Amino acid sequence: MPEDRRRVRELAREHTTLAINTLAEICGDAGAKSQARVQAACALLDRGWGRPDAHDVLIDATDDALRAEISRRARMERDEALRAEIQRRIELERARPSGVADPDDGETH
Repeated sequence: MPEDRRRVRELAREHTTLAINTLAEICGDAGAKSQARVQAACALLDRGWGRPDAHDVLIDATDDALRAEISRRARMERDEALRAEIQRRIELERARPSGVADPDDGETH
């Protein structure tokens, strides 16, 4: 690394505490614009925890898509089971002779 870049980095690092405190102040200032607060919060999180890499973002997106697909399939299976049960009851009703009680409702039809 060239000497000039090294020196700039050293100078910048001398202000780390001030910079973090400023970010925290902006982040916690309810009167600050929301964009400034979000940027300050992101900067603090990035410095404290590191930036998420593209793989993490992809996994999160994939997880969301997978959850949505599982939910969609579960609804389809439930709907199909309900349709089958309704069809079964309709067929039983049609096949039952008049005057025979339905064991499910206790009434005579």
